[in-house]
Amino acid sequence: MTVVGNFLLNLHLPPIEFIAIFYVVAISLSLLIAYLFYLVFERPFMSNFLKKRKVKDAVN
Repeated sequence: MTVVGNFLLNLHLPPIEFIAIFYVVAISLSLLIAYLFYLVFERPFMSNFLKKRKVKDAVN
């Protein structure tokens, strides 16, 4: 968000345009990066946990 904010500040936009563009771009990039992080680092471990859980539930 800081990178986007600094880039937009250098463009010398009016405040309304700055805020509108900032929120659209910064939130979109934040969600995209968070989703990629989830796919790379979190999901592999969650799938293993879910597989073990299914086996454990089937045994009981």
